[in-house]
Amino acid sequence: MAVLSRRGAVSLVGVLLFLQPQGLPALLGPTLGLRRRAGAWWRLAVDSDDRAAELARSLGLEVVGGEEGRNSGLTFAAAPALPTDTVLAFEREGHIATRGLLSTQEMASLRGPVEEAFRRREFEAWFHSARVMLGDENLVDDFGLPLLETTEECIEALEAHGCELPFLQVFNSWREDPAVAEFVCGPRLAAVAAQLLGVSRVRLYQDSMFLKRPGDGATRWHSDLHMAPFDTNDLVTCWIPLDPVPAQEDGGTGLTFASGSHRDFALAFWSRPHETGKDFSARYDDCLASHGALDPGDATWHHGWVLHSSPPNDSPDRRLALTVSFVADGARLRDEAHHEVDIDDEDRTSYEDWVSEVPPGAPVEHAMVPLVGGGRMQGEGAL
Repeated sequence: MAVLSRRGAVSLVGVLLFLQPQGLPALLGPTLGLRRRAGAWWRLAVDSDDRAAELARSLGLEVVGGEEGRNSGLTFAAAPALPTDTVLAFEREGHIATRGLLSTQEMASLRGPVEEAFRRREFEAWFHSARVMLGDENLVDDFGLPLLETTEECIEALEAHGCELPFLQVFNSWREDPAVAEFVCGPRLAAVAAQLLGVSRVRLYQDSMFLKRPGDGATRWHSDLHMAPFDTNDLVTCWIPLDPVPAQEDGGTGLTFASGSHRDFALAFWSRPHETGKDFSARYDDCLASHGALDPGDATWHHGWVLHSSPPNDSPDRRLALTVSFVADGARLRDEAHHEVDIDDEDRTSYEDWVSEVPPGAPVEHAMVPLVGGGRMQGEGAL
C-alpha cells in the first residue's frame, strides 16, 4: 500500500483460514480431516455463499461449511512471541524491523512465484499507474470506450503527460497464486500483526508487490489507512524486500518513517496531511527514521497511520518488495455519509471487488478479507 503521485466478491458471517507448515507429521492431516494442497495444510470454513467456496477451491483450499467449520476447534502453528520492548517500540514509534523473520530457503521459494506473478500481471501494474497519475476520466474516450488496452499504450500515455513513476504495483496475488496465499495467509505474519496491534485476531486486507526500477522517483509521504476503506485505527503493514536493500546513505530505497506520527492527533485535526505534495520532513525533522540495510528475509512493520515515504531509486539496481497488510477482526467499513474527509482512492483496485457487499458501518466479514493466522500466540523463543 503506497502512493504514486496525483493525489469475486462474497459476503459471509465468518471465515476461518487454517494453515499448518509442511514440516508437520503426516498423521496430522488425517487426524484433523485436512487434505494436502499446494505444499501446505489448508482449511477454509465458510458460513454462506457458494462463491466463497468457489474462491477457496480456485486456490486449492478445502471448504468446510456449517457447524463443522465453526466448531472444528483448530489451532494454529506456534509463532515466536515478540519481545515486550519491540511491542512498546511499535506503540511509541509506529514502526519496527524484524530481522531474519524468514529463512533464506523460505525467501528462495517465495521469490519465484512473486516475480512470475508480477510478469504475468505487468499490464495491470501499468494500467494502475495510468489510472492514478492521469485520472479515470483520461482512460476512456468520449463514448466510454477504453483508451489503454496494452502495456505499450499505458507507457505512451504516461510519457506523453511527463509522469514520473515512483514504482509499479499489483495487488492481491494471494487470490490467484497458491504459493503467495500460503505465505500471506500463514500463521507467522498474522501472529506478529496481532501482537503489534494488541488484538486477538486479524484479517488479511491485501498484499501488494512493489517494483521500484532504476530511475523511478520518490514515493511521497502518506499513511496506509487514509487509502483503506476501514473505520479503525488497527491496521499494520509488513514490508518485505525480495532484493537486498542498502542503507539510504548508500543509495538504498527502504522506507523512511516519521516516528510517532501515528499519535500526532494535531496533524489531522488542524490540517489535511494527505494532500498531494506535502512534505513533512520539517515537522518531523528530529524523528525521521529508517531501518538501515535490509536483506531478503528481513521485514519492517508500520502502523496504518504512521507517515512514511521512500527516496528515488538512483541506483542501477531494481528493488522488488512484497507488502502484506492486516486489519483487526471486527474493523468496520467506512460510512462515507458520516465522514468529512474523503478517502484517497489510489488503492481502490484492491478492494473494489468486495467493498460494495459490506454495509457501510458494518464489521468487515468477507471471503476476500479472510480471517488468518492465530492471533496472540505464545511460541517458544523470541524474534
